[in-house]
Amino acid sequence: HLDVVLGDILSVNCAAIVNPANEELDHAGGLAAHIHRAAGPALLDAACTHALHGLPGGRLAPGSAVSTSSCNLAQLPFHGSNSSIRHIIHTVGSRYIPGAANLTARSVLQNAITSALKLAADLGVDSVAVPFVGAGIFGWGSNLTEAARLITCAVARWASNGGTGGDHGAIKRIVLCDVNRAHVQALAGQVEVLAQQTSG
Repeated sequence: HLDVVLGDILSVNCAAIVNPANEELDHAGGLAAHIHRAAGPALLDAACTHALHGLPGGRLAPGSAVSTSSCNLAQLPFHGSNSSIRHIIHTVGSRYIPGAANLTARSVLQNAITSALKLAADLGVDSVAVPFVGAGIFGWGSNLTEAARLITCAVARWASNGGTGGDHGAIKRIVLCDVNRAHVQALAGQVEVLAQQTSG
């Protein structure tokens, strides 16, 4: 099941959330910084240092993903109980490049989404919240429609290839979530396009 939600990703009742990270996982700004503050900076920094250990150059390559625990996020209040967030999946998107050179950037952005979903399935979670990856300093905000198409198509392709019902069979719900109304409208519009294509 695929939902599109306007709101804070930390308030979405999912077992895993995707963090739009940079290669160093230093949570410099935007949603990454918001997650960092809520998770507990010292705890998440230590978890990220461990996650990067052994990766080439100690960096997370664009298009790939790693996971950490949710640190303090599991203690966030949610409708009278604690949050269901148990994992943070850090993925690095691509930097938007106008023109023909953007072909590689498109592929990397989709790989970032696919890598995050595959990792969520490997973790055995039943739900995952995915933000509008790349819309901040990576520049995809200048081409929202294209970025939304790439993200939603990556989700749909992964699911159609057995991602939610194959060997893992774990993920029952994917939530595309953002606090920016324009981002959400772009995502919702592309989900509607996919629905029409499927029904047609």
